[in-house]
Amino acid sequence: MLLLLLLLLLLLLLLLLLLLLLLLLLLLLLLLLLLLPLLLLLLLLLLLLLLVLVLLLLVPPPPTTTTTTTTTTTTSTITTSTTTATTTTTFTLLLLLLLLLLLLPLLLLLLLLLLFYYYFYYYYYYYFYYYYYYYCYYYYNYYYYYYYYYYYYYYYYYYYYYYTTTTTTIHRPSLAARGSHPQPS
Repeated sequence: MLLLLLLLLLLLLLLLLLLLLLLLLLLLLLLLLLLLPLLLLLLLLLLLLLLVLVLLLLVPPPPTTTTTTTTTTTTSTITTSTTTATTTTTFTLLLLLLLLLLLLPLLLLLLLLLLFYYYFYYYYYYYFYYYYYYYCYYYYNYYYYYYYYYYYYYYYYYYYYYYTTTTTTIHRPSLAARGSHPQPS
């Protein structure tokens, strides 16, 4: 019998753990659903950045131009070689400009999404606080008017009690004055 109770207790504990894990999984899923747009946007941004980097690696830069000037004097020949990288620098700047043009709308979209989430979170929090504040305010007024009516109820009760006691004790005429008592002969 004791073994059966222990097995039943163990089964209940396992069910409780399973329910707890299920609740935790649901909370994680809810959190993931709330953060899903941000995660998708970040993933898209990273994929676009990776694509631009692959394009930068795959596309060869244009060849550099080399100019050679030869100066001949009577004693010796001086050869000067100058390599200009103007076209390579222009190509790199164009690719960086393309990257910036591709990333700028995504960055703006990310910023708008963050502002949207922040604004609506703050907005609902503010109105929750606002309604909570007004609930407290009306609760306070209700309490105040309850106290007010209670006070006036007490006041009228007190006044009624005072009025009945004074009329019965002070202003009540005596029986002798009303002629109810037989007069002694």
